[in-house]
Amino acid sequence: MGYNKNIETSKGETKMTAQRTLWSDSDDATDTTQHAVTGGRKLMQAQEKQMQAEMAELDKEGLVWQVGDATGADTVATKAIKNGTVEMHKSQGVQPWQLAKRSTELAKEIAKRRGTLHIWAVSDCPATLHPCLNWPGGKASGTWKTAAVARGNMAKVVVHDLTNGIAKIPNWAK
Repeated sequence: MGYNKNIETSKGETKMTAQRTLWSDSDDATDTTQHAVTGGRKLMQAQEKQMQAEMAELDKEGLVWQVGDATGADTVATKAIKNGTVEMHKSQGVQPWQLAKRSTELAKEIAKRRGTLHIWAVSDCPATLHPCLNWPGGKASGTWKTAAVARGNMAKVVVHDLTNGIAKIPNWAK
């Protein structure tokens, strides 16, 4: 069960990704150079500043950052990433199914690379949302659905709370 996808890097290269492979969920299996970003499409100024400060702390030489899942979080991330390489995922349109496809590809790509999805949460995760292999139906933000797909495909998920501790974070994302 696999897929191939072209990804454009910030260095102007186009890379073809390989087929998905299964791996262990232990911390030892996590590739610490591979990261992805998801969050809100619209962020308040204080949320942008918090995310930018956290991104600046995380960004190091040699890291690869996948972005393209949410306009607001993407803008902050691409501005904050000074040392790593940005790989941009692009939607083939603006229809909900096209956006869901792009988010699913980002989640599965970071899982395939055994990396970490960093989610900047701006809302609660519904109690009914659980890790899954493909894009789930139901009521939940795209941010949380992306996290559920990444976790369902065995990626490590790290939640950065932009709600001052108000958002409900599920146990599977802790």
